[in-house]
Amino acid sequence: MSKISSFEDIEIWKKSVELCEKIYLLTENSSLKQDFGLRDQIRRSAISIPSNIAEGFERESNNQFIYLFSHHCKSFMWRIENSVVFSYENKTY
Repeated sequence: MSKISSFEDIEIWKKSVELCEKIYLLTENSSLKQDFGLRDQIRRSAISIPSNIAEGFERESNNQFIYLFSHHCKSFMWRIENSVVFSYENKTY
């Protein structure tokens, strides 16, 4: 296993950046682009995931990293899921 020297080396950070890219495309190429509030909420939640991973990596302890990842990132994922479900159920997708 190679040593992680930067947050860019963390596989979940890479995946979360891919998620952001897909969410930006999805929200730009659907009727969500018309609903600025919902679109921006989904986008802000998405970009917060890799941001929190990067911030947690730069913290002084593994416990702080684990806390930011396990609490904050999950919270942003739930927000994305909730927003997508809301959008689908209200036909704003």
